[in-house]
Amino acid sequence: MKRFTLLLTALFLSWGMISQNVFMVEHFDYPANTPLQSNGWTAHSAGTTNPIQVEAPGLAWSQTPYLGSGIGNAAAVNNTGSDENLALSDLQLDSGAVYTSFLARMNGAVTTTGVFFHLGQYSNTSTPDPSNISSAFRARLHMLPGTTADKYKLGLTFNQASASGSDITTAEFDTGTTYLYVIKYEFFPGPNNDSVSLYVFEDGDIIDLEPSTPVLGPFGGTQNDLAFLQLVALRQFNANQNTTIDGIIVQDTWDMVPNFIAAEPLIPANNTMLQVTGPIATPVTISWTAAQNIGTPITYEWQLAARAAGNFSTPLLALPGDNSGIDTTLSLTIGAIDA
Repeated sequence: MKRFTLLLTALFLSWGMISQNVFMVEHFDYPANTPLQSNGWTAHSAGTTNPIQVEAPGLAWSQTPYLGSGIGNAAAVNNTGSDENLALSDLQLDSGAVYTSFLARMNGAVTTTGVFFHLGQYSNTSTPDPSNISSAFRARLHMLPGTTADKYKLGLTFNQASASGSDITTAEFDTGTTYLYVIKYEFFPGPNNDSVSLYVFEDGDIIDLEPSTPVLGPFGGTQNDLAFLQLVALRQFNANQNTTIDGIIVQDTWDMVPNFIAAEPLIPANNTMLQVTGPIATPVTISWTAAQNIGTPITYEWQLAARAAGNFSTPLLALPGDNSGIDTTLSLTIGAIDA
């Protein structure tokens, strides 16, 4: 019989987001039924008339691990009235490509056409007043009725107030379904040559890499480029708009999925004894209960560290769970344990 002592052996998970620069992460993690204006957002049109409210629960995907999925609540952009904005952390963003991603769901028939989301800058770009934004609305995202009541289309324009022709998707989207929209704004040297593009994903799609071809764009404008990208704006244009928005992330790289997930659901007691006996081919299976309420797909790994080290920064051994870490089991043999 062989006897092994497990020294600080742990089952590890980890979570996080790695991006060169992240300018906004908005999970709407505020009390439900409170106005966004009480939670950091500012009205730039219509003041306190029908202010956008926080609604619960937030939007979530069950298959694709988008960074903004299943955290906090959401914004109910579902009336006509106040239009509101939130400033980026870097108010002088004026170069490279910027990706603005968010989850959105149309909760009923889209019966009217209008812009419900856009990017922009403040009227005074050097000393911003959040209640006074420039009329240079850029990357305007439009909703349009579909061919049937349960369908809708999307439009994207660089600056035009209405979408037409190639500005509008030929594909139709399902009401009641949560999609991920990604708007790309790309700065180029010189005047009037910036561009905007739109990508659309549904739960189950692979979103790790930027697709080679957007759903719409890239489109340039007939008016001036943004001097600075300083804000995102939610727009209410119709009493029947009935839109939910959640998980807004603005960054300068395409980082849409968690690179790692943090939790520590199981640590065997120090000096736990593992006793095995039999032929070296005898299977030994370690099993555990799946981590709960993580919100995104995860993988498991067993790590072993020396007693004196006291941490797992440089583990002696790291063993992924079965099925490349997806399953809640680790299958070994007596021989493997001995080795």
